[in-house]
Amino acid sequence: GRPRFTEDPASLNDINARPVGSWVRFNCPIDSNPVGNVSWFWNGAPLEHAPVVHGTKKLSLKKSGFRLVVDDLVPEDSGVYTCQVHNIYGKLQWNTTLHV
Repeated sequence: GRPRFTEDPASLNDINARPVGSWVRFNCPIDSNPVGNVSWFWNGAPLEHAPVVHGTKKLSLKKSGFRLVVDDLVPEDSGVYTCQVHNIYGKLQWNTTLHV
């Protein structure tokens, strides 16, 4: 079926505050069957271009794609991070905000 949230979206932490030099992990709270493709965005820009946006080796996407880690945070990393899951039945996205 269509991608769906694994938790109630209202209960999810949608604002994260972290100090400079720390790290943050985002877990995408969406599941789909059949398995969907996961895409991550930062302020609307695809994170495939993350090294250009964030500098080298700051980001790591876990193999499943459902977890994003951003290391060595700087104020420029602040913004809205989005995970989007889509399969043949539809798509669903979740936004969370980071303040550094």
